[in-house]
Amino acid sequence: MRILFPSWRDDVTGMPDIAEEVARIHNYDNIAPTTPLARIQTGTVSPMHALVHDVKTCVLANAGLDEIITFSFMHKDSLQRFVNSQIQIVDIKRFLF
Repeated sequence: MRILFPSWRDDVTGMPDIAEEVARIHNYDNIAPTTPLARIQTGTVSPMHALVHDVKTCVLANAGLDEIITFSFMHKDSLQRFVNSQIQIVDIKRFLF
């Protein structure tokens, strides 16, 4: 299949952009909501990541700064495995509108 798009649409760079356009034109409300399936695995911490973490917690947090982490499009049961019980998970029913 060959797809042509207008020259002024420089935001269309690959298949994800084309799929988004098809979904938008078809109307998002006509697409049944589903939870994406993915294998979630625990990774390891690189020395650079450990250094960044230490700077965040020891320097920036102690200076009174806060950090917000968002895990978009994750089922809350999967997300619960990544956070401790003191962190509140917010379930947004109608996001992106």
